[in-house]
Amino acid sequence: MKVLPNKLFWRIAITLSVILAFVGVAYVLITMETLEEYFLKKHQKLHAPIASHMIEEVHPFEEGKIRKDALHQIMHSMMAVNPASEVYLLDVNGNILEYVVPKKTVHIKKVPLGPIEQFIKTEGNELVLGLNPRNPETSKVFSAAPVYEDGSLVGYVYIILASEEFEAVQSYEKANILLSIGGRNMMVTLLFSLAAGLLLFWYFTRNINHII
Repeated sequence: MKVLPNKLFWRIAITLSVILAFVGVAYVLITMETLEEYFLKKHQKLHAPIASHMIEEVHPFEEGKIRKDALHQIMHSMMAVNPASEVYLLDVNGNILEYVVPKKTVHIKKVPLGPIEQFIKTEGNELVLGLNPRNPETSKVFSAAPVYEDGSLVGYVYIILASEEFEAVQSYEKANILLSIGGRNMMVTLLFSLAAGLLLFWYFTRNINHII
């Protein structure tokens, strides 16, 4: 007569375990996505003025022509300070005029101006992702600033703040965080929830024996 309640209890235990496993996976994925968005937003907001500071140090245009020597000097100086950055000089239509990036693997000649204009409008206080010229299928955090000559807009400075090398390190750290959350915190939480749930189910179903 005790077989039926035992079967019911274990069916409930298995069902609860499966539900908690799905909840745990969803929790980890949502947490990682939230953390990534948070860090990207902070990274962009912290480095938002970089493009403006670059223009203050050197004016990239002179009489409508690019000052290549001065431009490359300041670009290389910036990359020495922040090697994760990639610096591009764009015209008013978003065409790439000059750039300094690791290994020079740039695959496109034009960058959409929509994200750049939005970044300038919000002054970098909102998370805006721009097209990555090295990998057009991805979007990156960036800094941008308009370049004026005699009061007329002549182009933009566009700086990718997280290069592919930076992303490789970030992916490694992301995997470590994922293992930490999933391997330790999630397991402890799930096991505690499972034990508490089974205890409650046992408490509420303990009178089934008497009913049978």
